[in-house]
Amino acid sequence: MHTLILGQPEMGKTTLAKIIVRQAEARGKIAVVLDPLGDHWGENSIIVESIEQMIDYAKENENKLLVIDESAMTFDRYDPKQFWVAKVSRHMLHSSIFIGQNLTDVPRGVRTQCTQVFVFASSRTDAKNLSDEYDDDLLLTITKLPKFHFIRIHNRKAMRGFVDFPKMTINIHQSSSMPVSEKDSSLAKSKISSRIA
Repeated sequence: MHTLILGQPEMGKTTLAKIIVRQAEARGKIAVVLDPLGDHWGENSIIVESIEQMIDYAKENENKLLVIDESAMTFDRYDPKQFWVAKVSRHMLHSSIFIGQNLTDVPRGVRTQCTQVFVFASSRTDAKNLSDEYDDDLLLTITKLPKFHFIRIHNRKAMRGFVDFPKMTINIHQSSSMPVSEKDSSLAKSKISSRIA
């Protein structure tokens, strides 16, 4: 399963991706990470310096989690290598995470390959375009999401959730009506902690 994570800086995108990587590693799956900013991803993650290194590794090994942080910095918008990661890698049992700050950081051809999408606070333009792309008005509310809160789209259904940073867990509400204010993250009793990857 491919995952797309979008949102403005410092909203929780990389934290969410790291939680997904930890969950995958707990199940024995190795993460191969391309992060131009050189963040720490965990003891078992393989860090690569280029998209070419990632693809070479992925071609020689099956069933890995390929993580591309800062998609806009990683490769050109029309670079066919990102389409290899999005389209061809699935046939080698790889799953991928694409992380970007704006909708335009990840081309539509890649976005359509992602079966789950997490959107943190974003611009009005991205909110409108995402709402149109996924046919869900809940995405229009992403302009007001506080830090660490997101809207997840999975199987064409949008749900609210948040990253519990101290516990490093992901909480997803069963209905789309979860409040979005910071103080409402205390609704832990009515949320489910979810395994995502």
